[in-house]
Amino acid sequence: MKDLANLDFIRCIAVILVATVHTMLYTGHIDRVGWAGTTGVGIFFVHTTLVLMMSLERDPHLWRFYVRRAFRIYPLWLAVLAIYLLFHVPMSPPFAPAFGFHPPGYHELLANILLTFNFKYQANVVCASWTLPYEVQMYLVLPALFYLTLRSRNLWLFLAIDAAVIAFDRHFCGITVNLPIVFPYFLPGVMAYLLYKRIKPALPAWLLPIWIAAIVIVAYRYGDYRNTWYVCLLIGLSVPFFRQLSWKPFVRINHAVAQYSYGIYLCHAFAIVIGIHFLAGHSMALRVAAYIAVMVAAPVAFYHLLERPMILLGSKLARKIERGPSLRMDERNLSLEPAP
Repeated sequence: MKDLANLDFIRCIAVILVATVHTMLYTGHIDRVGWAGTTGVGIFFVHTTLVLMMSLERDPHLWRFYVRRAFRIYPLWLAVLAIYLLFHVPMSPPFAPAFGFHPPGYHELLANILLTFNFKYQANVVCASWTLPYEVQMYLVLPALFYLTLRSRNLWLFLAIDAAVIAFDRHFCGITVNLPIVFPYFLPGVMAYLLYKRIKPALPAWLLPIWIAAIVIVAYRYGDYRNTWYVCLLIGLSVPFFRQLSWKPFVRINHAVAQYSYGIYLCHAFAIVIGIHFLAGHSMALRVAAYIAVMVAAPVAFYHLLERPMILLGSKLARKIERGPSLRMDERNLSLEPAP
């Protein structure tokens, strides 16, 4: 299954929402933000799950999957974490009690390096990185979900699992964001994967941006951490029905933003801190120009100097792994077998 222009678009929307909302938080306009940032997170998770399901379909070898993901996530994460620690990059409420750098303890530092700081809600050094541990931990579950799609292509099964997890969240989980609460953010990506394989898109492509905008507007008004599941479900169950976007300028812009989206996610705080904090008292034109320059330059530089080389290295190392557990389908049944 080839890459789809619509997936670039929804990833583009997700990163724009996240970066915009965090900028508003830094400027103190939290009441105007609503839960649009959480909506962006939900869209990110649906997109990630769908794309990784497609990746597992192309190569279901488990160790190769984990090697590629490790080299995709950790090199840039560790580089940005090091910059925060070396240069004492400040954070802003609600991510820290007061604007400034808050040095982590040894246990918190280790939790940041391993991306496990969500377990005991230890300090996350990199601003707005709270979603990354959940994504990394979901990698442990995604191969099992992919295997389940091989065993059963029944969409109702995954809807039932989603409903069961949501009910569990309502009755047993606290209000703090945790892995069970964000699991329904990911599961609609599995449903989207099944729908892409089963249906022929019929809805016009131009309607997709309008539909996504309507979902974001509703979520802005009514969303919260516990209710973002319905946003994800709407995205997962609807996006496969739209024909692919084809207007070339729009597609190219979406592809560029999607390509650099991980860098934007990790580095947009640099633009915010420089434009809003360090240049406070200067002209608005200078501050906006600095914000835009850093927002563009940092992700592009990181992508070409670090992110892409590490992705290629991870792919190269993964190709050298010839044996190990692999989800595969033979003529008689579906089973977990060693790769030949």
